[in-house]
Amino acid sequence: MPTRRPLLILIFTCFMFGAMNVSLTGRVLAHQPWDLVEKITITMLGYWWYHADKSVRNYHAGVLLNSAVAFLAVVAIPVYLLRSRGAKPGLL
Repeated sequence: MPTRRPLLILIFTCFMFGAMNVSLTGRVLAHQPWDLVEKITITMLGYWWYHADKSVRNYHAGVLLNSAVAFLAVVAIPVYLLRSRGAKPGLL
C-alpha cells in the first residue's frame, strides 16, 4: 500500500529527532536549537502521508482541509479520518 511508506518515514523521523535530542543534550529538552527544522520536517512528512492517503482513497478535499492539515494537523487529521473512512473505521 503506497500510504505506508510516508507513515513509516514519519514514525522513523520522529524517533530519530527524539534520539538526537537525548544523545546531543543528555536529557529531553522542550526547546532545542533544531526545533524549527524538526517541526517543518514532521509537518511536511505528515502532509505527504495525507496527500498519498487522499489519492489512494479518491477523496476530494477542499482548500480549507488541505490548509488545516498543514497548519493545524491535530484537529484536521482526525476530521479527515472521520470524513474519509466513516465514523467507526475513522475512530479506529
